[in-house]
Amino acid sequence: MNLYLKLFKKAVFCIEKMKYKIFNKIHIDDFVIRKLEDRRNKLLSQARSEEDKEKIVFWYKHSLMLIKRENNRAENINYHFNKDNPEETLFWLNVNKKIHNKGLKINFIKLPIYTLLLILSINNVFGNITLVNILFILGLIKESIFAFINGSCVMLQNYNIDRVEKYIAGPYQKRKEKLNKKAIKYAPLTEVTSKVLRKNDRLPNAEEMLNSLTTDEQRELFLRLVMQELEYRKKKQNVKVKILSK
Repeated sequence: MNLYLKLFKKAVFCIEKMKYKIFNKIHIDDFVIRKLEDRRNKLLSQARSEEDKEKIVFWYKHSLMLIKRENNRAENINYHFNKDNPEETLFWLNVNKKIHNKGLKINFIKLPIYTLLLILSINNVFGNITLVNILFILGLIKESIFAFINGSCVMLQNYNIDRVEKYIAGPYQKRKEKLNKKAIKYAPLTEVTSKVLRKNDRLPNAEEMLNSLTTDEQRELFLRLVMQELEYRKKKQNVKVKILSK
């Protein structure tokens, strides 16, 4: 990674840190969840079959879990490397890249338009109106800044995508063995939690999850997962997180 991308990555991290501090203060997650619920209800009202409804509910639960994970960890899913699920990381990197590529295309359409309008305005085509000149200049500056940001994000995501693809082709193949053993170890808990997650068209709370556990082994595994998550969040608060760090 060249110096420019390193500096831009640090800037992204700083913005992310400030963003989640602000979001937590104004409880933006409540607003986002309400919008998600409205979208779910609208899609359910348009569903033509039970199968469609099941897919919509699954999409809603999955989206809600992602929102809660991002807010609780104060991590944007587009920039933090999940070593245990690199396919998910790769998917969101490509989604983010696609968004910025689209934005960049719009910037390249608007930039020459604003430039042409500014030239015409300077030559008094629209009359001698200073305000019009200022508006075209501001539009040109805005699109230039957005083009810079979008272009930088595309380059950063290209770098990140390359790293994740190399990880999937190499080290991840060995890590899969460890993950498979972990999956077998947590199978008694997974069977129960999967049923609870499918039971309602909303996410269960911690109390409902605990009440669904019937054996000491399940409770022990659940507690272990909770402690691992709390330890991760505590570590995040005390240690500067490196975006897509090794």
